[in-house]
Amino acid sequence: MSLTRRKKMFSFLLPCRIPALLSQTVEEYPHYPKGPCALVLERDQEGGPIHVVWGIPMGASSPAVVVTAYRPDPDLWTDDFLRRKT
Repeated sequence: MSLTRRKKMFSFLLPCRIPALLSQTVEEYPHYPKGPCALVLERDQEGGPIHVVWGIPMGASSPAVVVTAYRPDPDLWTDDFLRRKT
C-alpha cells in the first residue's frame, strides 16, 4: 500500500497517525467483496506484533475501519510476521 493511500486511509485517526504510518502492509485485498482491505502489521506499546485488517466499506472512500485484529501465531508466520510460512 502506498504511503499516500495509507495516509488517506488513516487520516481520521489523528492521535494515531504517526504509529499508523509506521505500520507495514502485509497483504492487500483490493477486490474483497465487502470493500478493499489490507492486513497490516502494527506493534503494541511493548513492541509486540499485532495484525490488523483495515477495510473501507464497498462504495465508500472513507473512513477505514478495523475489521479484525489478532496476535499472529509465530508458528504460522516468518520471524518478521510479514510472510506466511509455507
